[in-house]
Amino acid sequence: MATNTSKTYLNFKTTELGTFAKLVDITSYPDIFAPPGKLDITTLSDTQRKYIPDIKDVSDLVFGCLYDSAEFDTVAALQGNQYWYQLEFGDAGAEGTFEWQGDIFITPKGGQVGAVREGEITCYPATDIVKA
Repeated sequence: MATNTSKTYLNFKTTELGTFAKLVDITSYPDIFAPPGKLDITTLSDTQRKYIPDIKDVSDLVFGCLYDSAEFDTVAALQGNQYWYQLEFGDAGAEGTFEWQGDIFITPKGGQVGAVREGEITCYPATDIVKA
């Protein structure tokens, strides 16, 4: 059954045994998983290319948010540290949760006439992302 993206939360905790809490309201979220790379094992005897899986190269996870000065300060205070993050689908993770540990960066985005102030949060995973 299809569900919509309403009730999607970016959560964090500062200790492994801590409890996840909402970091900020987000307006968008990225693809969570990336397919593994591939290594070419083709020989000159082959009639087509052959591959084996390589390791995954997880991209930065970029989340959209509305800019709020207090929320900006909260997220900026986390920068430069390895904390735990969670993307939660549905209330209490009813549609699934994905967790990782890593660092974070926040920046205001450029603006224009007739628009709301937006921000961008980038997470740099330091561990595998797992479906919890």
